[in-house]
Amino acid sequence: MADTIEEAVNSALDEAPERNFRETVDLAVNLRDVDLDDPNNRVDESIVLPQGTGQETRIVVFAEGETALRAQDVADEVLDGDDLEDLGDDDDAAKDIAGETDFFVAEASMMQDIGRYLGTVLGPRGKMPTPLQPDDDVVETVERM
Repeated sequence: MADTIEEAVNSALDEAPERNFRETVDLAVNLRDVDLDDPNNRVDESIVLPQGTGQETRIVVFAEGETALRAQDVADEVLDGDDLEDLGDDDDAAKDIAGETDFFVAEASMMQDIGRYLGTVLGPRGKMPTPLQPDDDVVETVERM
């Protein structure tokens, strides 16, 4: 199926006239006979582009201990539980970090506190953190974003 999609995109690009701007390709997928009201049928997937987006991304990691130490090398900022509480007390700072940051990653154990302190800021912006399970590698997760 991937080959047919790639062939269709290449064909459309080859047959289209030359444009005086940078072209992009949008992909729309229609799902038939899927009841999205059933939570088991919800779709929440991330796709890693082979060439990236071509833009710099800012990634913040909520972590403590060894995970925080490993994340310092790859993340733009690493915040611990105390920083999280401070952000919860300062709405302006929370809104600033939400606006400046493209992706958030958090240890699964911190997700409840993130929801409590930052849920009202991150949720509406669609920037709730990607949970990092205990057996996941924070370096690999951040680099994939």
